[in-house]
Amino acid sequence: AFPSEAITIESWIRPEPGQSKFAIIGWAEDQPFESTGSGWFLGATEGKWSFSLATSESTSLIRAQSNSPVRGGLWVHVVGVYDPEEAALTVYVDGERVAIHNNVQGKIRYPEGGFFEIGAFHDSDEFRRFAGGMTEIIVYGRALSGDEINTRFQQTRSQHPQIEIQPEFFDVVWGPFLEWVGPDQVEV
Repeated sequence: AFPSEAITIESWIRPEPGQSKFAIIGWAEDQPFESTGSGWFLGATEGKWSFSLATSESTSLIRAQSNSPVRGGLWVHVVGVYDPEEAALTVYVDGERVAIHNNVQGKIRYPEGGFFEIGAFHDSDEFRRFAGGMTEIIVYGRALSGDEINTRFQQTRSQHPQIEIQPEFFDVVWGPFLEWVGPDQVEV
């Protein structure tokens, strides 16, 4: 069973460049034009790190979103925390808090159906895949503290070297071409 009160989602990912909206992991139904939503997802919205969650006290997803943009091509430690005791929804990147939404209260409200997905956001009218690498995803049934998150980052960062991956460009060579001119004859 998924946590109904506090939750922490920890991940190591390397997004490919150019993505502005994706989910690392989640189980959510989001209908923003109807101002309704349920569940949660960790990822990026509008090119910035975000953690969205619905509670029994909200009608739509509540979002904590960073000011810092997603940088593609590098390993990054991304963590989302819902702590009902602190009434806060928080995002951490590489061990540092980058976003917080306060006054969040209630139990986590899950969709009645839908999809639990790793590497995509998937609900009744959207399906957006994450492009990149993932090495670790952990869901905790409690709110990890900032110190615990920083310790986890420090303990696991050596497994994720910061080598920026550059795309390789190449020229496509055309020809020579073969043309069949008869059942057993070819011209170059």
